[in-house]
Amino acid sequence: MEVVQTMLKQKTEKGHHVMVAWLPVDPKVKQGSVLTLKDAPELGEWRVAEQFTRQDSSLIPRKWGLDLPKSQRTEW
Repeated sequence: MEVVQTMLKQKTEKGHHVMVAWLPVDPKVKQGSVLTLKDAPELGEWRVAEQFTRQDSSLIPRKWGLDLPKSQRTEW
């Protein structure tokens, strides 16, 4: 599945929350669109600020270095 790296912003009382997420490519979702995250609707509505790189979801690293030897990992 093709996904696009997307910067989402949410207005708060003190400014903005910003999140970068990989979303499925959808021609209806573009800069300025307002959406709710399917897996986290309790987080409220987010506005699409920018969209960046498109790529196949199978190419996104998911292990975050867990396949490295423990001596090379950075977790605490």
